[in-house]
Amino acid sequence: MIIIVIYIFSKTNNIDEVEERIENEEIEKNYTLYYIPNFKNPEQFLWYKDDLLIVSNDEVFQFDIKNRIYEKVGRIKENEGVGIYDNEVVYMRFENHVITSPEEYATEIEILSEGRDKKIFAKKYHETVKPLKIIEEDLILIDHYFNSPERTYKVKLGNGEIERYDIPEISIQGTEYIKVFKDSKEKFKIPRFNNIIYAKIHSRKNKVALMDEKGYIWLYIRQ
Repeated sequence: MIIIVIYIFSKTNNIDEVEERIENEEIEKNYTLYYIPNFKNPEQFLWYKDDLLIVSNDEVFQFDIKNRIYEKVGRIKENEGVGIYDNEVVYMRFENHVITSPEEYATEIEILSEGRDKKIFAKKYHETVKPLKIIEEDLILIDHYFNSPERTYKVKLGNGEIERYDIPEISIQGTEYIKVFKDSKEKFKIPRFNNIIYAKIHSRKNKVALMDEKGYIWLYIRQ
């Protein structure tokens, strides 16, 4: 049985101050801005269709941004992460090995269906890496060893080929406004309400999930 948890706008000390600042500003009428309670410093959050997937304490929740409710939809296991592939939820699994020669494989990677009953992708690599996310048909990996330079790689899921890859940069700038840039192009200009450190832009560019320095998730949605 699936249990739907009703969204409750609970207040905490710092959020009170943020709400008051938003209330006192002239907010444009063509967007909605609110924060999601009960999730602080999540391990992951990513867009899934028009909802937001949030991984918190190894549990996966799907947040309905329209009705502001969420439900638990899964749980990640050790050495796993969540991704979206072919418009469905998948689990990215990896295992690193200690190697004694460059010819040996240091990493095994699998992509499993949401029910973990289907193996969508499996490949071994010489690099010591772990999955970071999936962008359309590409699996993005990052170095995963002590004092690594955190280089990123792209794997074509169709053939498994790996190459060095620089992730398109999302930067956050501005003092009066929060300006979210991707590939040096401004995508969002939001009245500043808090110190934002991370952003996830929806593929349709009509909404963005933001995380502030205290670990709270905010949603900005264009109408």
